[in-house]
Amino acid sequence: MIVGVKIRLSSDVTNDGEYEEEAYRRTLEVSERIGLPLMAHHTYSGIPVATHENKLSCPGSLKAGDIYTHAFHGFQSTIIDPETKRIYPDVHKAKQRGVLFDIGHGQGSFNWTVAEICAKENFWPDIISTDLHSGNITGPAYDLTVVMTKMLYLGMSVYDVIKAVTITPAKAIGKADTIGSLTVGHIADITVLRLDDVEMQLEDCQSQIRRVKHRLVPLHVWKDGIKYDITKPESLPNTITVSCQAKDWHSLVIRDENPPDSLTNSN
Repeated sequence: MIVGVKIRLSSDVTNDGEYEEEAYRRTLEVSERIGLPLMAHHTYSGIPVATHENKLSCPGSLKAGDIYTHAFHGFQSTIIDPETKRIYPDVHKAKQRGVLFDIGHGQGSFNWTVAEICAKENFWPDIISTDLHSGNITGPAYDLTVVMTKMLYLGMSVYDVIKAVTITPAKAIGKADTIGSLTVGHIADITVLRLDDVEMQLEDCQSQIRRVKHRLVPLHVWKDGIKYDITKPESLPNTITVSCQAKDWHSLVIRDENPPDSLTNSN
C-alpha cells in the first residue's frame, strides 16, 4: 500500500548534486500526478532552503500536505539561516500553507541548538518521529517516548506532543479513519504513559547535552488490541554513544558555542 513518495535530497547520493534537481523535479511531478504527499529528506543538499526566482527550493517547492522530515538538523541545508540564526522566512511560509514538518530524529538529525531557535520562534513540529534503526536505538534516539520528552523540554505542550505522534501523522498518510485516535471502530493501538519528574541529561545527535526535568515513560501498550511488553533503554543517556556521536559536532553549521564535553575530553 503506497501512502506517499519520498526523496532524499543530498549531494552525496546524487553524484555530488549533479542529478539532485532533476530527481526533485520528477518526484514533485509524480506526487502531484498520483495525488499523494511527498516526503523530503533535505540534508547536505544543493537545493536551497530559500526560494530564488523560479528555481526549485525545499521546502519552498513543497505543497500543502507534503512532509519535510529531519526538520531540526544542524548541517548544511538546515532550516536556520547561519547568518541571522533565525528560521528562513520561506520555511515559515511553507508551514503556513500546510507543509508538515517532521522531527525524524534518526542518528544525526536532531540538534538542540536548532530546536531551541525554533522554539523561540514558536515553530513546533507537526509530526514527532524517531527514524529508529540499529544505529540509534541505543542512542541518541532510543525510542519514541525519549524523542517526545525532548520536545517537552523545549516547551511543547503535552497535548501537542501527543497530537504529533497520533492523529496528525495518521492524517498525513490518509489513515485517520482507522488509526490515530481512541474512537469506536478504530484499530485499538493504545499506549498508557506517565509523566515523571526527573533530573537527567539527554543528548542530541552530536552529543550536545541538556538537562531535562520531566520525562514521558511508557507503562502499557496495545497494538491492534494485543498487549505487548514494554522495552526501555538499557542506559539513558548512553555514555558510549555520546562519546561516539560527538565527532560530527564540527560539521554542524548551527551548534552550541562550545563543543560537547565528550569531545573536549578526547582532545
